[in-house]
Amino acid sequence: MQPDKVTDQKILTTDEVKTMIFPADPDSVVEIGDGVYEAAWSPFRTPFLDTEAIKHTPGAEIVQELCRHNGLYGFMVLRFKLAAVPAENESS
Repeated sequence: MQPDKVTDQKILTTDEVKTMIFPADPDSVVEIGDGVYEAAWSPFRTPFLDTEAIKHTPGAEIVQELCRHNGLYGFMVLRFKLAAVPAENESS
């Protein structure tokens, strides 16, 4: 993880985010600024179990509930923040 020079937050990689929100499996996850991540699901998937998994992820905070994406026809998106949870072998 790289420190964000503006806010001193660590920006998580896509793989780190997907690991933290597992078993949720969105089609994409992008960091959209200020530590907010946007998970998106194609129109052919019903992401309700995935969104529940994210809501129950330790350190997750929902910023915007599941809704249709304005720019991606039919895609559903959920915006959330994740507090970095240190691994068991990391010290504070």
